[in-house]
Amino acid sequence: EKEIADNHCQLDWSEENFTCTKKSSGRVFYVGEMILVNNDSLKHGKGKEFYEDGSSYIGDFAYGLRDGIGEYVFPENATCYSQWKDDRQTGEVTCFYLGFDDGHQRKGMTDGSGNWIGKTLYIYPSGASVTENWENGSVVKD
Repeated sequence: EKEIADNHCQLDWSEENFTCTKKSSGRVFYVGEMILVNNDSLKHGKGKEFYEDGSSYIGDFAYGLRDGIGEYVFPENATCYSQWKDDRQTGEVTCFYLGFDDGHQRKGMTDGSGNWIGKTLYIYPSGASVTENWENGSVVKD
């Protein structure tokens, strides 16, 4: 497998597509569309960002931030779908679990940083479900 160099960008005129792979603090690299603003290359459009912990975000970016529809992948754990605005989750988040919890789902709201808040719906593979109440990233008993 070919290793991707730091800060490598490529322009494909035939496809009118500009892609970069770029290392930055806390993030491993980005592949996707970009825009040039005041001599700064910003993630803009469709892209995929890979993080040091092995997770990734696939989706929309606007002026350097996750913004629009996106999918956050936690390897061997879960894939979560949500809207993003200014680099934070907004609206309902739906996660599909893998591994030990394969086939399980959870739907609800987060604090924008991935911590569940308020009431969520946990759905088992059989279709049975339970409502959970979350505070400060933990399930609380009613």
